Amino acid sequence: MECLTAMRHLDDTEEWSERAETAKAPLSGRTPPTLRAMLTQWPLASAPMAEVLTVASRAGVQRNLA
Repeated sequence: MECLTAMRHLDDTEEWSERAETAKAPLSGRTPPTLRAMLTQWPLASAPMAEVLTVASRAGVQRNLA
């Protein structure tokens, strides 16, 4: 059962990543695609963690998360 749950979670994450790609299309800069890639790998990340992993400013991360 755990394997099926994990597979569903991966499917949900992939679907979210595709929706995020579409939603971020009008945004400029390197932070939106970097943040999407980071959140695809680490779905439960804090803003400070995202700041470190994306090498973006705290303001940039928070703006893009909003």
